[in-house]
Amino acid sequence: MKTAYTRPHENIRLAVAKSIVDITKNVLLRFRKHVKGLQEYSIDKLIEFLDKVEYWHIIIPQEVVAGRGFIDMDLFNRIIFEFKGKKSEFKDGYAKILNSYLPNYPRALYAIITNYNTWEIYRVTEAQKLELIYQGDRSRAIHVIESIIEDILSAEGYRIPPHPNAISILFSDLISFEDGLKKVFDKISDDPRIRPLYEAFKTIITMLYSETNEEFIAHLFMKHTILQTIVLASLSKVLNKTMVPIEMCSGIKLDVEVALPYLNWWFIAYTRLRDRLSKKDVEFIEKLVREIATRISMIDWDIVYLEDVFREFYELLIDRETRRKIGEYYTPLWVVELIINRIKHLSGGLRDKIVLDPFCGSGSFLVMAFYEKIKEGEDPDEAFTEVIGFDINPLAVSIARAELILAYRKVCRGRRTLPRPLVFHTDTLYSMFKQGIPSFYAKNSRKHDLLSYLKAKKALGLEELEIIESRILRLVIPYLAKEVSEIREKPKENLIELLRIEGALGGILRSALVRCKNVKDNIRKCLKKHIECNLKQFLSSEEFGKTSIGRIFKKQVFEKIDEFCNALTELLEKYGNGVWATSIVSMLAPLVVKHIKADIIMTNPPWLQLTKFKTYYAETLTSYATNLIRKVGVATDKAGRIVMGSDLASMALYGALNMSKNIVAFVMPREASFYAKTSQRSGILLTYSVFKSFENTIDNVEMIDLNFDAFQHGNYPSLVIVKFK
Repeated sequence: MKTAYTRPHENIRLAVAKSIVDITKNVLLRFRKHVKGLQEYSIDKLIEFLDKVEYWHIIIPQEVVAGRGFIDMDLFNRIIFEFKGKKSEFKDGYAKILNSYLPNYPRALYAIITNYNTWEIYRVTEAQKLELIYQGDRSRAIHVIESIIEDILSAEGYRIPPHPNAISILFSDLISFEDGLKKVFDKISDDPRIRPLYEAFKTIITMLYSETNEEFIAHLFMKHTILQTIVLASLSKVLNKTMVPIEMCSGIKLDVEVALPYLNWWFIAYTRLRDRLSKKDVEFIEKLVREIATRISMIDWDIVYLEDVFREFYELLIDRETRRKIGEYYTPLWVVELIINRIKHLSGGLRDKIVLDPFCGSGSFLVMAFYEKIKEGEDPDEAFTEVIGFDINPLAVSIARAELILAYRKVCRGRRTLPRPLVFHTDTLYSMFKQGIPSFYAKNSRKHDLLSYLKAKKALGLEELEIIESRILRLVIPYLAKEVSEIREKPKENLIELLRIEGALGGILRSALVRCKNVKDNIRKCLKKHIECNLKQFLSSEEFGKTSIGRIFKKQVFEKIDEFCNALTELLEKYGNGVWATSIVSMLAPLVVKHIKADIIMTNPPWLQLTKFKTYYAETLTSYATNLIRKVGVATDKAGRIVMGSDLASMALYGALNMSKNIVAFVMPREASFYAKTSQRSGILLTYSVFKSFENTIDNVEMIDLNFDAFQHGNYPSLVIVKFK
C-alpha cells in the first residue's frame, strides 16, 4: 500500500519563497544593465536584501491580513499566494481567494495556488474574477511567473509595503550618518547663515528640557535633521514632485510648506557654503540624500496605512534613551481613539466643530479627528480647515503637517492641489499665560539667561524674523483685541485667511528665488523687486482682507512694506530657500486661535515637574499655580510646597480650559489627575484647583485611570475629559 507524500505547509512556504526570490533576483539583474543613477542604486539595494534570508519577509511578506483572513504570501502587493498540502485542497484555496481575499486586496493582479509540485496561476480580471492562465508542474510555472514579475517591475518598479519590519530594515542604518553629518556641521557652524538656525533650535530644546547639555543638543540636531530629510523626501515622492535626491530631501519642489528652516541647514551648506566644505564633505551629503531618496522610492506609498510610517521612522532613529531624556513619546493610537469616542459621546460628534491640539506632536489627534469628520459626512476641505495644531518642536510640526497632507491625499486622491495644514510652530504655554508673540528668534537678554550654561558664546538671533515679529506683527495684537467678537463670529473665515497669507508668502518667496536664480550681479535688488511687486499685488487683491486678521495684516504690512520686504529679501539672500512663510504665520496663528476659542481641545501635553520648567516666563506659571491653590483655601506657604510637587500638565490644562468653549480632553500623568489607590498628592491638588476655578462653567468632569504603562516610560497615564455647560 502506497502512502501519498504531503509536503508540510511551512516547507512549501519556504520552498516557494526561495523560488520567488531567485526569479525576482534574475529579473532585477537583467534590469540593472539598462538603468542608471537612482534606479541602478535602488536595484542594487534590492538585490542586497534578496541575498539575505532574514530580509526575505520584507520582499515577500507572509500571513498578510486581508479582511478576516490571512494571505499566505504576497509579492509586490500584486500577486497572492495560497499554499495547500494536497492538490485536492486547491478548490478550497480558489474559493478563499475569490470570496475572502480579492474584496480586501483590490490591487492584486494575479493569484497563485500551489503545493510546490503543482501550480495554478490566475489573472485577476477587472471584474475581480479569476482567469486561469497556467496549470501544471513547477518547471513551466517558473517561466510564467518570471514573465509576470518582469511585466510588473517594468510597469511599476519595485515597491515594498511600509510594514514596521520593512521600515526598520530599510532605514535602521541611516543613524550611522549622524557622526559624519556632525563633522560637516562643525565646519560651518559659526557661519552667520547656519549659527542662528542652530541657536533657535537650541533655545527651543533648552526651554523644554533643561537638563540637557551642549553635546546632547548638537547630536539631537543631527538626528532631527536626518528625520526631516526623510519626511520631506517621503512627501516629495508621494506627491510626485521630483526624483532628484537633493530636491526630494530638501522639499524645495513642494508647493505646500512643510519644513521649518532650522533643520534644512544642510541644504544651505550644500548650495551656498561649498567653498568651506571639502570634496569629501560634499560627497557625504550627496551619499546621505541618495540613500534616503533610494529607500523612500522603494516604499509602496499607496498602501492605506500611511500614518504609521513617520511614527516608525521616529522611534527607529531616535533611540529610547534620547526619547526618555527629552520626554518625546507618541500617543498610542488606541488612546487617541478612546478619547475621540468619549468626546463623540459627550458632544454628538466632531462634524463642523473646530478641533485644536495645542501640543500636537506628530499630529495623531489631528489626523484621527480629520478622519472622524469625514466618517461623519463632512466635506474633506471643510474638515481640513477645522483641525488646528500647535507645537514648539520644529520636527514635530513638519511631521504633523506631512501626516495631515497624506491623510487628505488618501481621502481625496483626485485633487491636483493640496490644502495647507493649520499646524503652526509656536510656544503654546507662552500664548496661554503671556501677552504677545512667543519668540525663538530674538537675541535679547532673556535668551541669554536661558542659555547661561553655554560656553561664553553670545547667542545669535534670526534678525530678519525678529524684525518682522517686533516691528510689524507685534503691532497686530492691539488691533486683534478690538475685533474679538468679529473673529468669534467668523472663526473659519479667519483661519482660512491665515492659510491664504501663508500660501501667498510661500509662493512669493519661491517665485522670487526662481526669477532671480541666474542673476549674477545685485541679486538683492532682483529679489526685493519681485517680492515687493508680488506682495503689493496680493495685499491689494479683492479676495484678501475680508476678515479681521486679513484687514489688520494688510494695514500693518502696507504701512511698513519696505521694512517687511527688506527682511524677506535678506532671508532669501542669506539662506536661499523659501520655507519662511510658516515661521511668519506661526507668529500670528496663536493670537487668532486664542480669540476664536476651539469647540474641542484634545491633547497629550508636556509632562514635567513644574519647577523644572526653566523658561524665562516660568515664574508666571508658578505664580498662576500658587494663586489657584490659594483660592481653594490653602495657606500661602503650603501652596508653594504643593506647586513644588505639581506637574506642568496641570497648568496646560488650565490654559486649555480658557481656550475652549465645549470640551477639553487631556492625557495626564496619573499623579496629576486622579488615582484612587493613593492619598491626595500635590499634583492632584493643583488639578483640583484648576477645576475649582471653572466650577461655574463646567458641566461634567470625567476621569479615566488607564492603569497601564501606555508610553512604556514608567509613568502611568489617565484621561481627563471636561465638558462645559
